[in-house]
Amino acid sequence: MKKILLSSAALLLLAGCARSSLKMDISFDTEDPSKLSMLSAASENVVERMVFALEEEIPTISMEDKGDDKIMTVTVKNKETADMLAINLTTPLMFRVMIEAGEDEEADLENENFGRFKEVGITEKSVEWVEAEALQDGTSTIQINFTEEGSAIWTQVLEENKEKKVGIFARGGLVAAHTIQEGGFKSKIIISGIPSSELAQVFADDVNVGAYVTFTRVQ
Repeated sequence: MKKILLSSAALLLLAGCARSSLKMDISFDTEDPSKLSMLSAASENVVERMVFALEEEIPTISMEDKGDDKIMTVTVKNKETADMLAINLTTPLMFRVMIEAGEDEEADLENENFGRFKEVGITEKSVEWVEAEALQDGTSTIQINFTEEGSAIWTQVLEENKEKKVGIFARGGLVAAHTIQEGGFKSKIIISGIPSSELAQVFADDVNVGAYVTFTRVQ
């Protein structure tokens, strides 16, 4: 009887230690070698942060080439985390630059804390690249560089909406807001005063991955 009890306990221990793996096909919407290298690293950073938020543990991640794509294998504590991670990775980032809606205009996004905003056509696909830079005073800046098409839209927004508020959103949340002034950059947005370099890099990774990387679950 003792041997049976010990065997049962051992089986329960092994079951408790069992981990779950998730395999994702990763495709990149660029052929630029320098971007591909940075996107691979940024994709791992995004996955690490998502898993840590779910189970407060850094996952084991491996990458292997598959033609122009990569296969990412993520090992986590349990299947529930793997399933939620797959959902999070395949859900669009919903990056938006939006303009304040007038009282007589219909708003595409409305919140009692940050106001009413309408779409202008700038999404993650309008982004060329996002850079995070740490400054000597301990703060950081984020530079959102637009594609040619994105720059054209942003230039029109600047010209037609002076003194209006612009909101930058990701995953439905407000990231930054400022009022349009004369002499703004036509091809980029610079957000200053970010309290930490880590926070700035998180945003840069999220938007760059959202703009260029597609995740598809294969297991």
